[in-house]
Amino acid sequence: MYLAAAHGQAYRWAKENKPGHDGDLERAEHRAKALEAIKNALALGDSWKPILQVMWDPKHPVKEGEQAKEENDLEVFYGDPDFAKLLADGEGAPAN
Repeated sequence: MYLAAAHGQAYRWAKENKPGHDGDLERAEHRAKALEAIKNALALGDSWKPILQVMWDPKHPVKEGEQAKEENDLEVFYGDPDFAKLLADGEGAPAN
């Protein structure tokens, strides 16, 4: 879970600071590693999914309070269908 968050942070940084081909390659690597880390966390048990959902979904109800607003490490992947397959609740619906 922490590794997925770290790759989400690195992806966001590369998106904001590294335009061009090198940035594209770096972002692709961080995206793939974030997906792999999420899959590994979920393989360990369902208890990780709610935590990952909070970090991924910008409109998660938990973020309405002050405590979880900064839990946004995976939001950069929110519109990505591969992440939605792993983290969305129900039939592609956001994890709300």
